[in-house]
Amino acid sequence: MFRKTFMRFTVIAAMTLLLAACGGNKVVVSSSPDAQFYRSSTVDFKSFESALIILEEVSTNNNQGVDDVKAASSQSLETWLRQSGLFKKVALTEADASGKTLVIKAKVSVNWGSRAARALVGMGAGSARIYIKYNAYEKGSSQLIAKMDAQDAMTGMGGQAWGGSAKELVYAGTEKWNKVFVNNILKGM
Repeated sequence: MFRKTFMRFTVIAAMTLLLAACGGNKVVVSSSPDAQFYRSSTVDFKSFESALIILEEVSTNNNQGVDDVKAASSQSLETWLRQSGLFKKVALTEADASGKTLVIKAKVSVNWGSRAARALVGMGAGSARIYIKYNAYEKGSSQLIAKMDAQDAMTGMGGQAWGGSAKELVYAGTEKWNKVFVNNILKGM
């Protein structure tokens, strides 16, 4: 009797956690610059000839792996922008940008968390987090025309062996949020 009740409780608890975890992934793009996801309703992003990525700030909680975070976030965003079909050119330096240019100023921060806590304790202990903030402007202007302020976490609940590698979070998080930025915000899908 106890075992049957315990199993039902476990299944209900797991389903509740799963639903709670999945419920926060809806992306709503707003026309308000104060929103988490913003797109100016007066700008045609197809009118830009090039996009310029500027990594303003990349940091980690222990200053380790900064170059990995820079590379993963920059390469992923560059790939998504190129594949979008919106721009003839995607540049990493101002000298390489030409024509009407969309400037994307990026800030990426990673807290590696504790792999041991994720593996041994689970239930959110030692979670790794990535924070991604993009502000987009037309070159030569200070008026914000698009924005994304997103974050993701890796807890010990995803079934990762030994708490999972937080570097996986960086790769998965940048891919996920760069796709959202390009498709949902810039392209308006």
